[in-house]
Order: sequence, then structure tokens, then C-alpha cells
Amino acid sequence: MAEIEWVILADNAEVVGNRLFLMGGGWDTLTPNTPAFVHFLAVAVSIQVEWDDVVQEREHRIDITHAPVGAARKLLVTAMAKPMLTPQMREGEKQRAQLAVKIALQFDAPGTHDIEVSLNGATTKTVRFHVNPVAAPLPEQVTKPELKPAKARRSRKPRS
Repeated sequence: MAEIEWVILADNAEVVGNRLFLMGGGWDTLTPNTPAFVHFLAVAVSIQVEWDDVVQEREHRIDITHAPVGAARKLLVTAMAKPMLTPQMREGEKQRAQLAVKIALQFDAPGTHDIEVSLNGATTKTVRFHVNPVAAPLPEQVTKPELKPAKARRSRKPRS
């Protein structure tokens, strides 16, 4: 039976050659600069697939949903994963299949949100994150004392 190994929220992610490339990953808090904003993020997912599923080339459905806590879920993405048998695999060995999706979410107020990943309509893993109130404006910069220009140094004539 296939299972979700992990789910990571990131600023950017992509999978190339079954290798995950991740930037700004593992966060759980957003602090916006404006009250309503759109945030672009990536969701990286890894599933472990049993040997028999790999040999029989079974496809696995991955659904990614989003919901503010206490609100209805909204389906963001559905993807199909089919791990491939490779010459490097040993008989009986599980295979990892990874995917990364980029999404944009609209936030209108602070709150707690869940990204839920389900596998084949059953197994789920949830990552919770928080949207903070708008960040306070930065204090005005403290003025620095005026620096006096450096005195010009006279160059010495080389000795002959």
C-alpha cells in the first residue's frame, strides 16, 4: 500500500529526475504587508510505493486541498503519480515518487489554514500554517550623524 511520506510548504519547489529542489521550505507562518494579499507558494509531496505497485505500474491519485480552519475545503490540484521500475532498484524495495506544485492563495484576514494531501482518496497528511495580522510599519530610520570628510593625504615624492 502506498503512503504519504512527507508534505512541505515552500516558497518554491520543483522535482527533476526524482530529486527535490527546494527554496524557502518548511515555513509555517506568513506575515503580510497588506490586509488582503495573494501568496504564491509550493507544496512538495513524497509518497512511498510498495514494490508490487511499481512492478504492476499502478497509478496513484494525489489530491491537494486548502481550507482555513473551520471552513470548507477547496480542491487545489489533482495529480497522478506512477513510479517507474529502474535498474538500480532491488527486488522488494519501496520506491519514492515526488511531486511539487506551485499555487496562489488569496488571504483576506489573519487566521489558521490547512493544506491537506490525500492519496488514492484515503490516506491524508495535513500541514497547518498561520497568517499573522499585517506587519507593523518599520520605524523611521534613525538619522546618522554627519560624517566629516577625510583629510586629503599628501603623497610623498619617491626618493631618487
